[in-house]
Amino acid sequence: MLMFNLEDAMKLVDINQAKLSALSDVRPNTISDLIKANTKRIEVDTLENLLDALNGIAKSKGIKKYFQVQDIIQYYNDDYEDNAETYSDLINKEEFEMIRRILSNSKVFTPIQGIIETNVCKVLILYREILTSGIIIAFDKTHTKIEEVLLSCEQQLKPYYLSERRSEGPVNTRFQLTEKGKEFVNLLRKYGTS
Repeated sequence: MLMFNLEDAMKLVDINQAKLSALSDVRPNTISDLIKANTKRIEVDTLENLLDALNGIAKSKGIKKYFQVQDIIQYYNDDYEDNAETYSDLINKEEFEMIRRILSNSKVFTPIQGIIETNVCKVLILYREILTSGIIIAFDKTHTKIEEVLLSCEQQLKPYYLSERRSEGPVNTRFQLTEKGKEFVNLLRKYGTS
């Protein structure tokens, strides 16, 4: 089964279908079909054009997000048998499902138009690159709105050892995902957020 995520990507960079069409040279009807999951085929050029446009918009708006194919379209196999081998030594199936259930019910408010209220799992997927590289926390640093949203998730992530703060010199720290947190996000991407 294919899952289309283009609409979420568009909300993340605050762009409508008409503007994305103009910037990507992709027909408005094609974009509409991708949003509605009403398409039988997708040209590679179309994906490249959409990704180029989304990444260009993100960069111009200072959004630290690099869009990839899986941010537009993902494949899930409902017939795939979940078993212990698909999980890692860091997190087993039962623990993943328990944490996912709890974090899916943990509300997060964002400054992103169209995604005012979401949950921690969706935030982790949307901003995995930022959380993987980390956010520097310093007394004299002003954080972006996105960084503030991510930092607000720390209290939900820490009890499950999904995030950590590491020392960065004498006064700074870095908030980032742990290896277990990175694996949790990979499993979210594979099995979904709910």
